[in-house]
Amino acid sequence: MLKRIICIIISFFISFTAIAEQVRLTSLVILDVNDEVSSTQVRYGAGVAFKVQTPQYFLQGIEIEIKQSNTTLYFQNSLEYQIFACQQPLSQDNLIFSATSLEKKLLPNRLSTNVQIPTREKHSLKTSTYTTVIPTVLTEDTCLLVRILPVLKGLSTEFEQALFTISARPIFTNEGGLRIHTQFPKQHAPVYMSLNEVPISLPEDNDFLIVPIGEYKLILEADEYRTEVRNIKIQQANILDVHILFRSIIPLLYVYVPKEVEVFLDRKKIAQEKTPMEISVGKHTIRLQLGHYELIRQIDAEEGKTYTISMDIDVDLMVED
Repeated sequence: MLKRIICIIISFFISFTAIAEQVRLTSLVILDVNDEVSSTQVRYGAGVAFKVQTPQYFLQGIEIEIKQSNTTLYFQNSLEYQIFACQQPLSQDNLIFSATSLEKKLLPNRLSTNVQIPTREKHSLKTSTYTTVIPTVLTEDTCLLVRILPVLKGLSTEFEQALFTISARPIFTNEGGLRIHTQFPKQHAPVYMSLNEVPISLPEDNDFLIVPIGEYKLILEADEYRTEVRNIKIQQANILDVHILFRSIIPLLYVYVPKEVEVFLDRKKIAQEKTPMEISVGKHTIRLQLGHYELIRQIDAEEGKTYTISMDIDVDLMVED
């Protein structure tokens, strides 16, 4: 499965440059972002790298959340965050990065600040009062370098010891995947598929369809085989595998009777097996015989139908005074 690694580094610095050629970190924490939120706490000067390894089929962006402490909130308009593009690989042994400035803004005077970065051209991310969307689409192997800079001098020691909580989470589209696996008892046949009665082309082997999340009625049809119907649920950012074993449209007959009972199909004795037997389309006579007792039933077999013959023998014991 194709995966793209997008690295997001958040760093807190004291110095300021409009376009930095080099960014120097005091330390680096590297976290993996899968399907859940990854979070850590650092002081300014330290960096946090997020490696995004979720499947890219449904990923439309990454959201970074920066939480301040109550200490830094007392200093209004004193912090600025800068975001850079960085192509260098990340390593905890390499704390100097070359980067190109993408955006710089004052950190809002509120506890939490959210920044979203799209990973595809078509996405549903929108800037709002509490969220800023950067108008730059991440490419493969691109790193985002984010740093916080104090813009005031003479800050207290308590400010310097303040911790910032840095989190990252993937933003998925409201879609999931559907992968169909078909198997035929005999000869393979073309398969026709529909979802909620809308015809859809069956994907190639090991490929899948991207489908909006929700519940669906899946119908699969193939000539000379029975129609297979499944009720399925597509979940966000998950691929659902559906395995279909096609069955012939030849009528089937199951026989469930005690061993002592003889079974005759159209005057021919048949063996009692757990697997169904194929019968021809049309009228058939079934006779069950136990000693001198017999029971006769008739069926009119149709294509794609399954018939079951069963018989129970009960013995009642009554005791009277």
